[in-house]
Amino acid sequence: MLHNVVHFWLSVVMIISLTGCQPLVEYADAQQTDSDQPEQEQSNLQTQIAWLLLEAEDAFKERRLTTPKGDNALSYYREVIRLQPDNVEANQGIARIVEQYSAWAYRAAKQQRWVKAKEYLNKAQQIQPDHPSLQEVADLIKQGQAK
Repeated sequence: MLHNVVHFWLSVVMIISLTGCQPLVEYADAQQTDSDQPEQEQSNLQTQIAWLLLEAEDAFKERRLTTPKGDNALSYYREVIRLQPDNVEANQGIARIVEQYSAWAYRAAKQQRWVKAKEYLNKAQQIQPDHPSLQEVADLIKQGQAK
């Protein structure tokens, strides 16, 4: 419930920020000086990043890791990184997506569902080819298919 309320208010703030509208409370300060502009831009950026991270987390929980196009966890995390390359939460989120695909690939391989295992592995490799867990899963798939 609290998450929904926070999500709602971040969305409201985001819309206000992106449309250039100013809340009535701030109307008296509408005559900003040039020195106030970077501070406002930074505030808008932080609001946008917070909103994107919430959307990414929702998408991850709903297993929309890489699809549908434009409304998935990976897209949201990558947009955060585009805006703020050193964002720890977004970088960790992308690693979580790779780990989830790796886990699904491993489970599918153990069940001898080779096509699905390779599909999940391929998705993980497209995101982060050098992730440490991927080689182990790739080896498991190769060994299983060789039998």
